[in-house]
Amino acid sequence: MSLNQDIERVTKRLNKALDDISDDKAREDINKRAGKFVAFAASARAPRHDKVHYVYHTPKIKKNRRAKRGSALNFRTKYNPGNLQLSIRVLSLKQAIRAVVGPRFLRRPRAKEYGRNRQNVNAFYAQMIFGSAKAFRDRVMAPALVSQEGRVRSFIKKEVDKLKREAARRHNL
Repeated sequence: MSLNQDIERVTKRLNKALDDISDDKAREDINKRAGKFVAFAASARAPRHDKVHYVYHTPKIKKNRRAKRGSALNFRTKYNPGNLQLSIRVLSLKQAIRAVVGPRFLRRPRAKEYGRNRQNVNAFYAQMIFGSAKAFRDRVMAPALVSQEGRVRSFIKKEVDKLKREAARRHNL
């Protein structure tokens, strides 16, 4: 074998190994697991109230007029203390390689009670607590990210090194 063929063979093996590492699914998995550190720190920074809150739902009398407050009450939704803290998580967005951390809110809430456990949460009011979504980001989410930056970087570096070793072992490098 000549030197050029040897170099070409090694280059092909290295490129195969790099293709394995640049797999979007693996990167997405690493990012989501690293995002859990930030989600935990953000939920610790989120405010928690002591009392239960209710949202009242009244039907419409006519096309665009609602019933008077308290009359013709359909039902009310209960929000337990800690609902906002429980709702902060790594959000699953389709086709997103990056991890997105934030409060989970439902477009069409149907439950009678939220905040009992991590599965049943709705934090539609997260931006209302501080006045705007930007204020919520600046006071809760950004400090959580800054506080966990070193931990996230070291975790991602460790996981990428592990993927490189596995790819090298798979391709006999």
